[in-house]
Formats: sequence, C-alpha cells, structure tokens
Amino acid sequence: MGTSGEGQIDQRWVKALAHPLRIEILMVLAEGEKSPNQIAETLGEKLGNVAYHVRKLAELECIELADTRSVRGATEHFYKAKPRGFIGSTSWQKLPPKIRGTAASESLRSFVIKAVKAIEQESFERREGSRITWLPLAVDEEGWTEVAAILTDAEGLLQEVVQRSAKRLKMVKAIPVVIALAAFQSGLTGDEPNPS
Repeated sequence: MGTSGEGQIDQRWVKALAHPLRIEILMVLAEGEKSPNQIAETLGEKLGNVAYHVRKLAELECIELADTRSVRGATEHFYKAKPRGFIGSTSWQKLPPKIRGTAASESLRSFVIKAVKAIEQESFERREGSRITWLPLAVDEEGWTEVAAILTDAEGLLQEVVQRSAKRLKMVKAIPVVIALAAFQSGLTGDEPNPS
C-alpha cells in the first residue's frame, strides 16, 4: 500500500490515517499480532470502537488476519500489520504533509509514552546495548540524502532481523523492543551545531 501508480496517492492511506485511533492501532500491530480485544486493552479504548477501526484497516488492506483462536468458547481474530502498512514506511511519502504530520505526531507521542513507561518499570536499561542516541547534526543537501538512505537501509535490516526472529519465536519467548529511527529538519532554536 502507498502509491497506486507513479506519482499517484493511494487513497487507502489517506482514509487509513484519517483517524488518530487507526494510527494507534497500526502502531500496536507493528509490534506483533493482536486481537481487537488485546488492542482495546493496550490502548484503553472501548472494544466496539477498536473493532470498528480494525475492520476498516483490514478493508483498506493496511492490516491482515494472521490467525484465529478459540478463546472461552468464541473465535477470536488476530491481526498483523502488513509490511508496507507501517507508519513512516517509505511508501507513504507521497501523502499530503498534513496527514503525514498527524501520523508522525501520534507515532512520537506513542514512543514517548512507551519510553517513560519503560523507565518507570525499570526495563529501559535492562538489556546490554539499550540506548537513545540524540544527534543534532548540520549537513548539506547531499548529506541529507545520505542520512535518509542510511535510515532506509537500517529499516530494511531491522525487518530482516524481525523475520529471522519470527522463525525462532516458536521456541523461545519474545522480547518486546521499541526502536525509533527519525530524521527531520529541526526548527531554528539557536542550539543547532555550527556547520563550520
């Protein structure tokens, strides 16, 4: 999902990202498959509301049915995000800036909440290699292109790790991990590094 043809915006993206709850659902499903009930519990939302938006996201082909399980005599449906349905994926770059901005804002808000929760639960530094790297840089246009390419490559490498892990997770316990990759032109605050 992303663009229908060269230069054309896939309207499914516009519809999918038009509601903040859908953005939150996509972010939850980016972490792994979940049922609407689990999503509602995670987000603190009403099940009926979440189920409605999950159906819409499935219709828009942002998510897909991953599994069905019998839970207390009822069939529960478990969904997962499609690889091209992740917020911030390269396929969404042709969307209007306002829609991308809304999605970026929700993603950042979700990240901050998860980071604070991890600090409060003392899991933030539990594993060797945990980190937040903050790099205010000054680059030229060519440097910006290089930065963007590095992040795109890193995203691909991370997805490969997820795919390899998925095969092993049938035998071992999953480690919930949050990774944030961001690059953007900052506002002028006076604390930018001197390019010279």
